Amino acid sequence: MRVASVAELVADRLRERIIVGDIADGEILPKQEELLAEFGVSKPSLREALRILEAEGLIEVRRGKYGGSVARRPHASSAALVMQTVLRSVDAGAQDVVQALRRIEPVCAGLCAAREDRVTEVLPRLRAVHEEAWTAVDDLRSYTVLARKFHEELVACCGNQTMILVVGSLERLCSEDSALWIDERLDEAGVHGVVDAPIADAGYRRAGLADHDLLIGLIESGDQEGAEQVARRHTMGRRP
Repeated sequence: MRVASVAELVADRLRERIIVGDIADGEILPKQEELLAEFGVSKPSLREALRILEAEGLIEVRRGKYGGSVARRPHASSAALVMQTVLRSVDAGAQDVVQALRRIEPVCAGLCAAREDRVTEVLPRLRAVHEEAWTAVDDLRSYTVLARKFHEELVACCGNQTMILVVGSLERLCSEDSALWIDERLDEAGVHGVVDAPIADAGYRRAGLADHDLLIGLIESGDQEGAEQVARRHTMGRRP
């Protein structure tokens, strides 16, 4: 078995403090002298421990007169960035992400419907985005962003932290790709006249929002199976 180095052991201790909040996000870590005294390690080992945490994005090293190591608690956006890098390394494109979401996003819809606190913790968030999307239904760019935001909220409200992190990261990647895609199509339309895609049809967009409306009703009534079925049909046929 591989024995962890002194630097790794120090990094483990500091990492745990940052993650659980003993060292708050944005707080400057104790000075080098204090850390050396606490852990009883050499300066090279401490520097290596800090390099490990910096590479993980858990600290930001500021240099200069007012420098120091600033704690950065991990966020979902960090996970999305790492996931994006890994997916690119295995040549998994946007369609690969969409296919994954078509399988797992409906489960999140069902979890939303199963929440006992859905009336206060789920429905207000979904309705706010849904109503905004209806007001923007004739604005192709704004509609695309808001329709995707509804899917992000569906995952964010599911109540399962693992799903929120993993599936939510995929949702963010999909939303970024959708925004880029629609911008490119609209730029092309400025030259050629029209956007050649189903989403360019107002009836298609309204049908998508009708699905969202139906989904909200099923979640409100606590119909977990129904919510999953509608979400699956919607993602298979009408994802922006």
